[in-house]
Amino acid sequence: MELHPIKELEFRLAKGECAFPRFAAMLRDVAEKSIRLQDGVLLLGHSPHIAPESYCYSLYPPLPEVDIRRGLRKLEPFPELLVSLLQMMNGASLFWGDIDIWGIHAGQNVFCQPAYDIRNETARQSRSGLLAVASNGGGDTAWMDCRSFGIRIEPLDKGLAVSSFASIDEWLSFEKGIADETHLF
Repeated sequence: MELHPIKELEFRLAKGECAFPRFAAMLRDVAEKSIRLQDGVLLLGHSPHIAPESYCYSLYPPLPEVDIRRGLRKLEPFPELLVSLLQMMNGASLFWGDIDIWGIHAGQNVFCQPAYDIRNETARQSRSGLLAVASNGGGDTAWMDCRSFGIRIEPLDKGLAVSSFASIDEWLSFEKGIADETHLF
């Protein structure tokens, strides 16, 4: 039985809100304007000016902790913070697909899973102590440091940025992006 979309959002956020307070607050703000639950995917920020069924955010159904740990087993050590994020949502599409938070493909319906699997890109790049966790429409990749849990962006054509890592909560909150985008719905 599916919960009401707002209750489903609260249920998911409760699993990781202490780790991601800004991100959780931003999702709640968007959900107040519009939210829909379709096949386990939470859709927030209805944007009919783009397309009749367009949503700014798609949050994929979370995985049970046992599936997360099994899926990330070969990437150990992996940050517990990542487990918390995947318990909230197994990946997401943000800003109409411009940013993809990666998850784990665990045999779920193709429409209910993230576009990218953390394990594939991380294995392909084989960077010690770093996990590929997100990308944007320009091809840049976000890497999580398994020791500090910070996020660093790797521009498509420039290699890993030398700037310091941002905290994952700061990075996920996209404070400037949210301010610029939420007026659209």
